[in-house]
Amino acid sequence: MSEAPVFDSWALAAELPVTQTLKNIGEAGEGPVIGVDASYYLEELRYPTKEPLVAALGGFPMALEGMIARGVRDIESCGCKLYFYFDGLDSGLRDASCAASVHTATVNSRAFSVYEMGNATGAIDHFKHSGFPDIAWLCSALKVILHRQGIPFVVAPFSSHAQLVHHLNEGAIDAIYGPSDLFLYGATRFITKITPFYEAQTVKDADKSKKRYEFSPDQSTFTWLELEPCLKMLGDISHDTLLDALLLAGTSQLEAFPPLSDPLNYQQPFTFRNVVDLLVSTSGNVIRLCDQYVHDSRIGKLNWVDRYMRVVQSARHMIVLFHHDLAKPCTYRSQPRSKRAPSDLHELIGLALPEELQYYLYRGMIGTRVLNWLMSGKISVSAPLSGGDSDAYRKLMIDDLQPRREEALALLAYSINRYFQQREITTLFWFGPEYEVKFNIKDLSSPKRLLFGWRVREGQLTERLKAIGSYSKNCVPGSLYFALQALSDKDFCAQSISSKPSQYEPLFSAEEIVCNILWRFLQLRGYVSEKHELTAWGNLLHNILQKLDSTREQAEAALLATELLRLGLLTGNALFPKDYGGAAVHGSETDRSNCLLIARLACTGKMIHPAKGYSGPLSRHLLAYHSLITEVRLCLRDLLEMNLAVMFLEADVERIREDLLDIAAMLPLQEQYSAGLGVLTKIYLDELSTLEQPIDRGEQERTMSRAEGWLVHTDVSGSFKLACELWDAVCEGVQKSDPSLVSEEEKATWKRADTWLTPRRLL
Repeated sequence: MSEAPVFDSWALAAELPVTQTLKNIGEAGEGPVIGVDASYYLEELRYPTKEPLVAALGGFPMALEGMIARGVRDIESCGCKLYFYFDGLDSGLRDASCAASVHTATVNSRAFSVYEMGNATGAIDHFKHSGFPDIAWLCSALKVILHRQGIPFVVAPFSSHAQLVHHLNEGAIDAIYGPSDLFLYGATRFITKITPFYEAQTVKDADKSKKRYEFSPDQSTFTWLELEPCLKMLGDISHDTLLDALLLAGTSQLEAFPPLSDPLNYQQPFTFRNVVDLLVSTSGNVIRLCDQYVHDSRIGKLNWVDRYMRVVQSARHMIVLFHHDLAKPCTYRSQPRSKRAPSDLHELIGLALPEELQYYLYRGMIGTRVLNWLMSGKISVSAPLSGGDSDAYRKLMIDDLQPRREEALALLAYSINRYFQQREITTLFWFGPEYEVKFNIKDLSSPKRLLFGWRVREGQLTERLKAIGSYSKNCVPGSLYFALQALSDKDFCAQSISSKPSQYEPLFSAEEIVCNILWRFLQLRGYVSEKHELTAWGNLLHNILQKLDSTREQAEAALLATELLRLGLLTGNALFPKDYGGAAVHGSETDRSNCLLIARLACTGKMIHPAKGYSGPLSRHLLAYHSLITEVRLCLRDLLEMNLAVMFLEADVERIREDLLDIAAMLPLQEQYSAGLGVLTKIYLDELSTLEQPIDRGEQERTMSRAEGWLVHTDVSGSFKLACELWDAVCEGVQKSDPSLVSEEEKATWKRADTWLTPRRLL
């Protein structure tokens, strides 16, 4: 969190916040709508301390959805409605370096060292403070959860604070729940805390007494803060003086004024009253104050004065969405034309995206990752979550995924203003500023020309589905499985090629839109040829999905496994430093290699686990491998989302619709799963390697029982069955693959591992 609590601590000590019973929150009117700043909401949850092992497993938190669903439901039961607001594009005011990821990697590395010395409690304390999951990661998870739970949200063009205040002034919402930074954007009154209270009740279940916690509206509270009492308590200072004092004390966008943290100037920690007195001593002039401390080198090193002025002007003229298609500075209507915004506002906040694209962002149909690359001209590549370093991760990030990033950028840039087609992009890496990759989008070929032939209509999908018949309950239009199965028929492939006539009727149904996006994506990735026929890699993936009879999670795992095969990363060979704990350690070298190959494949899948925090063994080795999977998953999702955006921008689909979020959710790879299934698989198989061969079935069952004791809450046997099903499908796909894709030596390795796994299954 930012240093804003300096103000909050002062306000609390001055008894300025007003607390009321939550059940009274709806008394002012019929069902008030509360706009919730999503980042602040997540910060208030203090989530990393509640599920610290997310940092050790990666992926989205397991317990977050249950916590969010219940929390929102209980608050809304008091007669209000919550509407979430997310930050949008990066306005360039926050640190864009890789420093945060390097810090997380360093702390995680220390945590695993402590864990591998046998101190699990000490390791958990380190994981709590690793900085992962950060707010941006949690926001990605929260969007998925809110859509699944039917809870509305929007994404601001830039700052959620500015959009919240604008909507409050317009009457779209009745109140705001957010931080004290809201004062900077013109808020005069807002909710700072909502505290649900859960009363313990004893209930009997099967002759046993246990505690159940029930929500109590009478004992739950909400706290709000108002501007005028704050100004009066500080000596009737002006509004502008308070805003400058907030910035001097530190916000999420600007560090505290450096001299304030000097013990020679103030007893530490400094108070908000210290800040106001210091500012008043210079008649409220921040620039004059900075001149008084010109000897403090930290002001220059942080470029504090320039950043202060940028934050002030950005807050004053922040871009908001007035209507669904009108993104303008927040002063657009409240000020005369001459005072609306400076002419160089783009230097402060960023370039203006097409308003149509801004609307798709606002509705949550696309993410901000590629848009931020295009706007800022910078791609920051993070350190691996496992800490340390490896040649495999560096090669993946520098060589293998760079073309995917460029492809996603080119897809978008060649569909919007030509200015963006001339952008120079710099890729920055976590291991040092001396290594960077620069490229210009104009030097990239537009991939759009390859994709114009995909306009398959719903009638064609229906006919193809009839031809497939009841082949599989999971082979339905909109699924990855159907996309590949449909192209197994040469006649359909020929019929699917089309040209866009002058009078073209856009695609309408969600299923036909998603199918065409998937086919475009598969062609870009080389699974489908320009003739719309499956390539050798397409046949391999199709064979895997046929064997799996795949659900969504299994289909995603199959796609990721195929991508890892193409990258040469799906192997039992050494990929990481030897000091990475958590690899297979028992049995012969062949046993360890087989175990590792199967466990790595399992890392692409999802284990069966309730909405509770993980409790069980950890593996730094498999977290390192999962870091590779995460980056591949993110790049593939970028390509899917940019294909989606381009289809809308090019008017290939009906654009006026209410199911934008549904379409985005139908596309694969939206969620991030943990390394849990890989860890579980490795633990069980590695433990079996300690037993005398051949393995007795009774010993297998006892080993499984022990594993269930180690992995609390997890369905170990059901999860291991999923891992085996995934293995069977991928192994068969490898064996059937063209020799140009997988060498005979690699096939022999997979065959050997399959033979090794067979007696270790619990049938």
